Amino acid sequence: MELKIEAASGIYEIRHLASNTAYCGRTVNLKKRRCQHFSALAYGRHSNKPMQRDYDASREGNSAFLFAVLEYVEPDQLIEREQAFISSGEYGYNRSNDAVAGCGVGEGHHAHLGTFVTPWGSYPSSYQAAEQSEGMMSQASVWTSCTKAEKVISGNAYGHSIYLQSHYDRSIVGKMTWRDIGFSFQPNNQ
Repeated sequence: MELKIEAASGIYEIRHLASNTAYCGRTVNLKKRRCQHFSALAYGRHSNKPMQRDYDASREGNSAFLFAVLEYVEPDQLIEREQAFISSGEYGYNRSNDAVAGCGVGEGHHAHLGTFVTPWGSYPSSYQAAEQSEGMMSQASVWTSCTKAEKVISGNAYGHSIYLQSHYDRSIVGKMTWRDIGFSFQPNNQ
């Protein structure tokens, strides 16, 4: 029986039951983050490739994994508390032993350490920016929009973006870049 997950900030883990391999993460909305992880796994789009491989190899789908709240934490304490859990060495799915450096997408995420600038604020990770978008953009969409800010907004991007559709009419397609509407990425080394 699964416990009800609150829409509160905290530290969580996702554990593959067959291998006992786990991922530790932080979020300002545990309930929403759980849904994001399991949706990405179900659609074969999770950015954590080892976790996705284990999911794909399992015939049990979401039930092959357990999402557990490790600790409810105030938002300003999230990084510190996540780091304490990651430092235990028990989280084989985490790509980094550094809670801050571990945020990002794909195998080359370390090249994108810095600030993700969006129209609704600046954040140290694309995950945090997505969480603050009030459901209008996914983590992957924020990452792409910020790190490829010079890219012209396509019809496909417009058609799949709740944020764009709720803030702009279709006339921006092919004419404006993501930077033009307030997205960018500022690397730490600059």
